[in-house]
Amino acid sequence: MKRKLLISVLLVSLVGLLPSVAEHSRASLYASSMDDLLSYIPKAAEGVVVINIREASKRGLYEELQKYPEIMSGLKEAEKETGVDLWNEIHYIAIVFNKFQKESDPKIYGLFNTSISEDQVINIIRTKGEKEVNTVNIEGRMAYEVGDNTSKSYFAFGDQNMAVIAENKDDLIAGLEGLKRTRGSITSNPVFSGIFESVNKNHIVWGVIAIPEHAKQEAAAQQGPGAFFAKMKAVYLGFSYDTKGLYIDLNFYVPEAKDAKTLAQTLEGFKGMGKMSVAQEMPEITKYIDLIMITQEVDHVKMSLHLTQVQLDEIEKILDAIKAKEESPEKSKAEMKNQ
Repeated sequence: MKRKLLISVLLVSLVGLLPSVAEHSRASLYASSMDDLLSYIPKAAEGVVVINIREASKRGLYEELQKYPEIMSGLKEAEKETGVDLWNEIHYIAIVFNKFQKESDPKIYGLFNTSISEDQVINIIRTKGEKEVNTVNIEGRMAYEVGDNTSKSYFAFGDQNMAVIAENKDDLIAGLEGLKRTRGSITSNPVFSGIFESVNKNHIVWGVIAIPEHAKQEAAAQQGPGAFFAKMKAVYLGFSYDTKGLYIDLNFYVPEAKDAKTLAQTLEGFKGMGKMSVAQEMPEITKYIDLIMITQEVDHVKMSLHLTQVQLDEIEKILDAIKAKEESPEKSKAEMKNQ
């Protein structure tokens, strides 16, 4: 039960994007590496989340998913609808955070690397007949406008084996500017100095995101340990699931070593409080909380967790038993009422 939830976290990221992927791709080669992929993201970007489908295939995730018919059913239905062989024709998906905004959703765009040709993409959209497709000129480059006056999206194919999709022209332009690779990439953004070079980029889903100033201000206004998070400058998250188990990495980056020390102590405190809280309701789970490792580095604090398949099986059985116990009194009451 819970194993399915863990896997679904990964699949939702992928499957939820399938229609857009099928509609916004081009014939291309693999990006040669993660560093190569990052070189297409502009310096001004404030974060990126990468879905590495090549890595998922290499780790045998597709074979592992065969154990879960409901997930595979949704996956195959998406493949049938889009006409795309997901595991062989899509290589990388990058969700780029162009700019965070206090009063509204962040400005984002998608960057795709896929083996589907531009003609195939247009044919798929027009064959489905669900949306209008028009060509538009955006800063001297041919792009596509999909939809009508009630809902539009834009996409274009770059010269470097990449495709960009966005909800508005401004974000599309930002993505296309990144494809030129003439003004530096996100790795040269001072906020992320040294971060991309040191993190694990082999996770199936991973990302690095700057902490917006308005979020820091809100944290600073809080009382208690949470206020310290106002000092964080960026966060890294890595997530993978394969035949060997579940892997999660979470790094919090701060300006100075003294801040890292304080943050590590704060996180250890949160871990302890979490363990005490769980011990009251689910004492069997507390030993797994002990597996969360908190490590202080010079400019960041790392939290990591690895659960083997055996441990995942144990947690699943514990949670199922707790659920059955909670449902039992309610079931008894219902049976007595019906007698």
